[in-house]
Amino acid sequence: TNLHNHTVYSMLDGHGRIEQYLDRAQSLGMKGLATTDHGNIHSWLDFYDAGVATGVKPILGSEFYQARKTRFDRDEEERSGPSKNEWEQRGPYHITILAKNNVGYHNLIKMSSRAFTEGYYVKPRVDHDLIQQHSEGIIVLSGCLNGEVSQALLRNDYSTALKHASNMQAIVGKEN
Repeated sequence: TNLHNHTVYSMLDGHGRIEQYLDRAQSLGMKGLATTDHGNIHSWLDFYDAGVATGVKPILGSEFYQARKTRFDRDEEERSGPSKNEWEQRGPYHITILAKNNVGYHNLIKMSSRAFTEGYYVKPRVDHDLIQQHSEGIIVLSGCLNGEVSQALLRNDYSTALKHASNMQAIVGKEN
């Protein structure tokens, strides 16, 4: 099961159509497939309906933008811009969050709404506090190379990577 997919609903970062993804997942014998568009949940309705129709379990999620400090900060560190090297990511981190159940589904909707209304600075952002407020029923993945854990590992800063992973585990629980 692929848990990290960007559809056409990921602005300038995905070009795959939902039906193509689900057809391919079905042809590979996958039982489920996730949608994790960048910073939004816009694909959910189409993805869910198409997934049910094709017999592939739709897993709803998003690759949220995560503020480096808090979602209320509006400073240069939170802006995207040129990196110092090819691996260093600027602007907010990325964090992939999936709905584990109906409670998680509603919590992801709340987080997405608050990311746009409270955390918007260049991009809609969540933070650790918001994830903690809505941690029930969600599963958190480390994201991509732009996640806070991956960025620390790319700097060979293993203690910081472990600290970030431990902090998130404390928020959502070891099983999530």
